[in-house]
Amino acid sequence: MSASPQIEMQTRYAPSRPYRRGTQRRRPHQAAAASPQGASRSRGARPASLDTEKHLAKTVANWMQEQENHQDKYQKRYALWRRLCATVYGIWQDYAAQVRVLPHDGAEWRWWASYDEEKAKVRAGESDGFDAWLDSFRKRRAGREFPAWPEAFASARRDWQEGLVGANESFLQQLYMDEWKRRNRAVGICAKALSWEKQYFQLFHCQAQWIGYRASCCPERTELVAVPIGCNHRLCPLCNSQRSQNAQRTARQLFDRFVHPQFITLTVPNVKRITKRTFEHFRKRVRQFLAQHKEQFRGGLYAIETTYNRAEESWHIHAHVLTDAARPLPTKREGFGFLAGREMSAFNRLKAELEFDWTRLWVKNLGAVPRENASRESLSNDRYTFENWARACSENRTREFVNGEWRDIAWLPAAELEHRRAWNRANRRILDIRPVTDRVKAVKEVLKYITKSSDFLDLPECVIAFYEATRGARLIQTWGTCYGVDLAVEFDTRHPEDWSHLECACGCNHWERFGVLCRRDVRMDASGQWRPRPEFNHNPRGTVPRPTIRALEAPEERNGDQPWRAI
Repeated sequence: MSASPQIEMQTRYAPSRPYRRGTQRRRPHQAAAASPQGASRSRGARPASLDTEKHLAKTVANWMQEQENHQDKYQKRYALWRRLCATVYGIWQDYAAQVRVLPHDGAEWRWWASYDEEKAKVRAGESDGFDAWLDSFRKRRAGREFPAWPEAFASARRDWQEGLVGANESFLQQLYMDEWKRRNRAVGICAKALSWEKQYFQLFHCQAQWIGYRASCCPERTELVAVPIGCNHRLCPLCNSQRSQNAQRTARQLFDRFVHPQFITLTVPNVKRITKRTFEHFRKRVRQFLAQHKEQFRGGLYAIETTYNRAEESWHIHAHVLTDAARPLPTKREGFGFLAGREMSAFNRLKAELEFDWTRLWVKNLGAVPRENASRESLSNDRYTFENWARACSENRTREFVNGEWRDIAWLPAAELEHRRAWNRANRRILDIRPVTDRVKAVKEVLKYITKSSDFLDLPECVIAFYEATRGARLIQTWGTCYGVDLAVEFDTRHPEDWSHLECACGCNHWERFGVLCRRDVRMDASGQWRPRPEFNHNPRGTVPRPTIRALEAPEERNGDQPWRAI
């Protein structure tokens, strides 16, 4: 009689999360609507999906971002930085080419000719102005006290005392030419060429050097830290990332004051071109909207963000607002009432009222006076109520919610659809408001990138337009109860706390500089922190020394055909 086979039970594990990402969720069969009596249902019919293609694509994209480490993120930013440098260099060369073809009797050409002549004299050592400037430079610097550097920098100390600050001849020539350009102001195309030349070298030298720091309180227990020297350019991806992290770290501290945090998005239609006036006007409207609702939104911060649509060749300016509300938002399942003949929840009515107030700041025929009573208003002898505007919005809707996603109304003729879109562009400004459930994610969404420069880094005309429009503009601002908190932190290598969380082992956090490092001298660890690269020891203890090749030695030391020499 044969023995019965032994059956071993094995636990069946569900597939890992990455394999299940992207699969559509469907309604349970019990939730499907029952078929009417006498009607037959197809056996192959399946309930509608709860996920749309947009949701699935976003889910997969979020999962791919979660798998990236700090090194992968840095490589992406580095690739964008190289693309930006190439674009700025092309802009500089284009302006320089325009200068060369200027008429010789113009003021711009004469200024550029004198600039080239002075630069050639300085390089040849025949400039009297450079010699006089160098003498005065030495006299000004000779009286300064030299810092206590180690003996390894004795030569640099002697140069400092002589007034040269350890600089070579080319560096001093560049300092003199900068002084010459300040005294002789460029005009027209010449000024633009010099401006973009300066920006190119500013970007090119971004993170070319690192400042080394050691913990003076516990040097044996704390690793050395390297802090990169940035360029602080508004479009630089390397500096924007660090600037965003600093602002997010400061903004998280504001949430300790928030009782009912809410997230608001304010948008306007896309524009074909942007100027400095565009950002000033938009920022003014945002401040007016927040001032009108200061009793409801007591304080917070907002960031103006700009994206570029390549398909339509237009700019999209919008603002993300994190605010501390005086009361929580109503839910979508309570407080139902009627507005313009339609049943609407209290949340949707509040959202419509805020959108109406935001739209009135932009549309003149709605008036600019803050709304006091939605049922009765008199503006400039023209009667226009909130209910009438809400009814017109309902009559000119272009999208409907079908199978879990918003789609264009299929039964509308093309001419009617275009007419409704034109009305919405003229009489609506979209606003979105929602409660904050994940505070860290909300701060990251507001301050992730002040400028999504990756959309237009390879387009010279877009880079020029954005730089000239945002130069000197303040894109991050606090107001109300959070007014005075500085989120626009500039990089300063003299203060390492501005760059990252530098924490020593003992907790005293006393740091001191020990030198300047190059790119080959540093490395990035798993936490994203830059560290000085340790010196490689080719002959450590406990290993067999490398053999010596006798063929490289003197011929008389060779013994027969034996190529190696015993050690």
